[in-house]
Amino acid sequence: MLDTFGPDNLNANVWQDVPNPDSPFFTNTAFVQPLVYTLSDLAAELTTETLQRRNITPIFVAGHSLGEYEAATKAGCVTRLQGLEIVAFRGRIMQEASVENPSKLVSILGMSEDEVRRTICTRIESEIALVKAPTCIVIGTSKDTPT
Repeated sequence: MLDTFGPDNLNANVWQDVPNPDSPFFTNTAFVQPLVYTLSDLAAELTTETLQRRNITPIFVAGHSLGEYEAATKAGCVTRLQGLEIVAFRGRIMQEASVENPSKLVSILGMSEDEVRRTICTRIESEIALVKAPTCIVIGTSKDTPT
């Protein structure tokens, strides 16, 4: 399935690069997202089979971020192929955006969302990307912004 959606320059054997964290495979969302979706689908299928052998039937599925697409697949909202097509599109768009606007995420510990907004976001071009906890805030900014 991945051959259909992977970029032309990523048709080599991925598994030989698994030990190499600097492999270009793992920094390209156009490749990684469909791979993660496919592996998640396999894991979900194996889990479902194991539960069914024990007469356990899951009554709901859930996922976060990329996992939401696998949850939609397992819930029967989309087929596996439709899910893969959606995720492949998502990965390509994310990759294109990161090439056009290189950015980074920075975790700020010990400051509230309001403090981060007032003291950091007003001084450097950045936005709050995620509030992980009351005093753990993640900002997104240009890759060239000093942090």
